[in-house]
Amino acid sequence: MGSINPFHALDPGLVFIAQFWHDIQFQCAVPRVDDESVRQATGVGCPTKRKEWCLDLNTPSVTISNLIGSRTVTRIVTNVAKFEKYHVTVTKPEGVKIKVTPQMFNISANATKHLKLMIEATEVTNAYNIMNKETFVRYWPELYLECNP
Repeated sequence: MGSINPFHALDPGLVFIAQFWHDIQFQCAVPRVDDESVRQATGVGCPTKRKEWCLDLNTPSVTISNLIGSRTVTRIVTNVAKFEKYHVTVTKPEGVKIKVTPQMFNISANATKHLKLMIEATEVTNAYNIMNKETFVRYWPELYLECNP
């Protein structure tokens, strides 16, 4: 069991900002998720113009279903602390190669930084994560991006 340190909330450092509609667009782009399921879960339906991929939600994790070849993803971090230096580390699933640019960066207070992730499938695997909240099941590998001062 872990413990919560409320003092870390006073200096969170980097945040990945995503608005409610970004989450809706993400859910609507997930394979086999229909408009009615999104409406029941959130109270609103999918926009008429849907995103092609569900990997655009600005979070520390990246979800790509059925990665064939390579894909480039951008994440935007906002510094809510003082000037800091960061080093990016990635926890990745088996069979995937990832290059993050920049891997090290400086960022001023209240500034943003774009991180480009080049994600490439290097082998076919049957790796998957399952998140089961009632009937929602996710069957694809996920990677997690972490920025350490």
